[in-house]
Amino acid sequence: MRVLHCIPTMGGGGAERQLACLAGAWTRRGLEVHVALCEGGPNLERLRSSSAVVHRIPRRSNYDPGIAVGLVRRIRAVKPDIVQTWIPQMDVIGGIAALWTGVPFVVSERSSQAQYPGGWKDRLRCAIGRRAARIVANSEGGRAYWISQGKGAGSIAVIRNGIPFEEIDRSPEDVPGSPGVLPEEELIVYAGRLSREKNLWNLVEAVRLVLGARPKARAILFGEGSQRAGLEEAAQRNGFGDRLQLRGYTDGIWGILKRADVFVSVSTHEGNPNAVLEAAACRCPVLLSDIPAHRELLDAESAVFVPPSSVSGIAEGIEGVLEHAEEAKRKAEIAYSRMLRYSIGSAAEAYLSLYGDVLDAARAPRGGRK
Repeated sequence: MRVLHCIPTMGGGGAERQLACLAGAWTRRGLEVHVALCEGGPNLERLRSSSAVVHRIPRRSNYDPGIAVGLVRRIRAVKPDIVQTWIPQMDVIGGIAALWTGVPFVVSERSSQAQYPGGWKDRLRCAIGRRAARIVANSEGGRAYWISQGKGAGSIAVIRNGIPFEEIDRSPEDVPGSPGVLPEEELIVYAGRLSREKNLWNLVEAVRLVLGARPKARAILFGEGSQRAGLEEAAQRNGFGDRLQLRGYTDGIWGILKRADVFVSVSTHEGNPNAVLEAAACRCPVLLSDIPAHRELLDAESAVFVPPSSVSGIAEGIEGVLEHAEEAKRKAEIAYSRMLRYSIGSAAEAYLSLYGDVLDAARAPRGGRK
């Protein structure tokens, strides 16, 4: 079986990371994996190491019609059995290219309804997605969104993100960069996109309260995104020096999470967040916003939940984790046990089963007659 994945870049986000991890698992299981992209990024090296075939599609801008032309040409050259699209831009352009060439396609839903305000871009994506062979959501929230948009429930699958446990287990505890983190310091970590839905302004304000109350606390935020410049400026004028840092994307996040005293995610909405899964897989205590996507993964026995709209509530939650370290470690062990079902291998197998169903449906005579 041959599958062509269409994704704008291999940047530092969760979708890109998940595709790069899955590609290796798929090729080891005999799937011929091709990836069409416009630009590289931090996850490109991991993707190339998987033996996937990478195809570069030139573009002058996100709205360059040449992207669609390039994808049509690539589909005709590769002759995939299935096209899968990742990230809304490619859900539209890749979906159009698949429809034009008559190849069944699968749309990846990485978020939930709150991500989509309902503008013309969202409506166009939904119109194309309704013609997809399958929607693959990574959360129940994503599934509910597509049902609300008129996609039949039988054409929507939920496949949770996979966790690369073997790689995580091999990663030593380490916080690279200067200045280093001292053994006695309490390390607060965030990792993910620096974008609106991550609620980072509230997080930074909450962290400032924590740092003011706990002299041994230090916070590091890792990631890239549209809000980086503003957040960096806020961090630099906070008065805490290097105790509050913004760093870019890092490949060494697992070693950092193994050292961290708490991982924080206070998003207003999510799909199935890789960073939370991987923090729990590293046995790092997690503090999460009380939203459905987080509650799908963990509960009060395995995580601390806080209201995302309350700066003081977030700060109190972080302080509580740091103050009650043994209780936090107990919850972290429970969270780790809950994550064991979400391996990269199990996710890869679920996708292979779905691809088989898509091909069976595509080959069946119309009307169900044989």
